[in-house]
Amino acid sequence: SFRSARAPPSCRAGPRSITHTPLGMDHNKFKTCGQSSFCATFSPALATRPAQYQLVPGSIQHTRKKGLRARIWQPHVGENSTLTLLLQPLSGVTPSEPPLWRFRLLGRAAPNQFTVASVLKLPRLSMVVQSSLQSGDAADGAADSYTLRAESAEWWSELELKVAPFRVSLYAAAQGHTRS
Repeated sequence: SFRSARAPPSCRAGPRSITHTPLGMDHNKFKTCGQSSFCATFSPALATRPAQYQLVPGSIQHTRKKGLRARIWQPHVGENSTLTLLLQPLSGVTPSEPPLWRFRLLGRAAPNQFTVASVLKLPRLSMVVQSSLQSGDAADGAADSYTLRAESAEWWSELELKVAPFRVSLYAAAQGHTRS
């Protein structure tokens, strides 16, 4: 059986007001949004952007017939983020087309071993075109960009490589026209 207990006489009177005035608060017991892992992950204003790739200084190798080989990496991530970049100019299907570029990324650092387009077979585009390489110098004398150029009878094609952050831009035009 259930029995209810009677409330003591002090509680039987009408409603009373209870007030509490805080004397102080310890702010160290609370996290800011920037200190919270949830907020730092999901807040667009505070979320960290992924580290951007950069060309590894001194890693660029260029030959007129084989194109360019270089390493790119994310300096804040470390050596494990290193990738090998291969760029090779190829002739178009017809001589009246601009040169095309074969782009390959190779990952050799464990555990990130992978190959992108390592077995790319382009039977009609297998003729390699000669290319030239120029560097664009920054104010401090270090190269801040590189330009690969390939030409066909009627066209030219250029790849501009920005060192940091790493970017590739493609330009193509008919012979006699310049890049603006």
